[in-house]
Amino acid sequence: MTMKWVDEIYDALDALGGAARYSDLYEYIERTTDRDLTPHWKSPVRRTIQQHSSDSEVFCYEDLFEHLGRGFWGIRGKLIPLERIEELSKKSSEEIVSDVLVKEHLRKRPVRKNIPRGPKFHMFSNGPRPVAPFSHAVEDDGWVILTGQMPTDPNAPDAPLPDGIEAQTRRVMDNLLLILNELGLGAEHIMQCRCFLTEFERDYALFNETYKSYFPLDRLPARTTVGVTALAVGALVEIDLIARRPDEGDS
Repeated sequence: MTMKWVDEIYDALDALGGAARYSDLYEYIERTTDRDLTPHWKSPVRRTIQQHSSDSEVFCYEDLFEHLGRGFWGIRGKLIPLERIEELSKKSSEEIVSDVLVKEHLRKRPVRKNIPRGPKFHMFSNGPRPVAPFSHAVEDDGWVILTGQMPTDPNAPDAPLPDGIEAQTRRVMDNLLLILNELGLGAEHIMQCRCFLTEFERDYALFNETYKSYFPLDRLPARTTVGVTALAVGALVEIDLIARRPDEGDS
């Protein structure tokens, strides 16, 4: 019966720094165990410690416990400085166990690196000139949302637009990739595109041919394409997108 407690007592002593009073053990076990504790559960815990501090023949390995004096028990062979015993003697069992559990929680809590807290608004000096009040991209928690791009030339924003849906689609896609590249991303990170065409029936087939050339056929983003009555600067096409920054360690 008492042997069933051996591993749990050992783990509790180890978590408590190698030495603990009975009251510390009781407090730790009560707050961490998965057992359904009976009203008299403390008695077998005490008997287990007492038995295995003097009777090593029960185990095929070294004794687990030894008495340290002053009411403390510890793991055999683990050196516990007397200063540590003095320090623990001044604290209540509740204080000691609470400190241990807080440290365990902080140690186990996953740490997220290189992901800024809150949204970040990106505007790039070499990006296409905005035709309205917006950022080139907004990023939060690894998600990157790009504003819809027009078929304007970043190096000559007032120049006439390219002729035809194919040339305008290339210019829009190139402008989107320019922004993605400024963010350290590429077409492979695009998760979704939304496409807007002013001459849907006339241009849809040619638009698709040009658009799909920017992606491997087995990595096409999700997409919505709609016909609209008009777009800014008289464009035939506008595309916005959502990209995902890869997690650390992803290839």
